[in-house]
Amino acid sequence: LIDSSSSTDKKFEWSDKLKRSGRQTSFYTEIGAAEHFIRVRMRGNYNDSIALIQFGDESYVIVPFTNDYDTILTSISLINDPEERDKFTDRGTKISQSINQAVELFRTFGFLDVAGNAIVLFSDGEDTDYLFEGKTLEQILANTVKGNVPLYFIRIQEGISLSFFTTDADWAKVVKKTGGEFFAGSDDESILRAIEVINRKAVGEIENRRYGVKEPRFAIFLLMAQGLWTAALIIWLFSRKFRKFP
Repeated sequence: LIDSSSSTDKKFEWSDKLKRSGRQTSFYTEIGAAEHFIRVRMRGNYNDSIALIQFGDESYVIVPFTNDYDTILTSISLINDPEERDKFTDRGTKISQSINQAVELFRTFGFLDVAGNAIVLFSDGEDTDYLFEGKTLEQILANTVKGNVPLYFIRIQEGISLSFFTTDADWAKVVKKTGGEFFAGSDDESILRAIEVINRKAVGEIENRRYGVKEPRFAIFLLMAQGLWTAALIIWLFSRKFRKFP
């Protein structure tokens, strides 16, 4: 999940440790962190199915679940384009809505109750509205807790340490209930450490199997047909009466 609200346009100075392009803001740092996370997963043997969601006032599924890493990276690079950034008009922040969208995506694909899931959220965390369609954040995350889907939240703001915002403690408490973790990404090093922790904890591998049915169906009907044809051939050979129509 990538936060594209207007508050992510705040300054975030870069170093060479986390590769990214564009302006020196929290938004482009989020993009760089998301791309780095994908490349870290690519180097492992996970064979992840990954979905990409961009959000502000509204939440948009940019890429549904796919194990094509190149598709995800291409989509991230398109979001990273400054012209595309300027065209994104939903500039508010509704983190709870994006999480709800992610939960529904798991449900749609039938992944909610399988093992090895995770939600990774990149945001500046500036959202005090925890309600979405009358549901509290705890209610939205109830399905992730039930389905054992941990939420990993990297709050990206330059120089802002953990618990600087009053909302940090609230998010950390809720995130912990899912089995995930809340991180303060105040610089490149802290972001990279957070990604390393997430990569280490989000273990598992998707195994694809193909099944084929090799047993013939309706075998009894096939045997009956063969028997009838055999009987007809025998009658035709040994009885002249049955060699022509009446």
